[in-house]
Amino acid sequence: MEDDEAVVDLLDTALSARGATIVSVRHAEELAAALATGPFHAALLDISPIEQDIGGAVSAVQLASPSARLVVMSGSGGLVDLPQGCTAWVRKPFEIREIVEVLVR
Repeated sequence: MEDDEAVVDLLDTALSARGATIVSVRHAEELAAALATGPFHAALLDISPIEQDIGGAVSAVQLASPSARLVVMSGSGGLVDLPQGCTAWVRKPFEIREIVEVLVR
């Protein structure tokens, strides 16, 4: 989930080139419908679109794809605590290699 179209395009291009199939979600309201198309191996969650209910969004992903690797992305200085169930945090702006590294760890 990412609300910045330029970041969505970057992730789509870079990860698709590495063989990933991408499902883009820009708004929290779209999450349930997108998750129904899963299961997924990984989920990249930008904090800003899910800010009102981070725990709910993380739980929804975990319920739909229990083994998915959950990566939180944020442009803020840092999270004090990584939401439970998330495996990594990447600060924006990021290099695509940072995303790839946390996805393949």
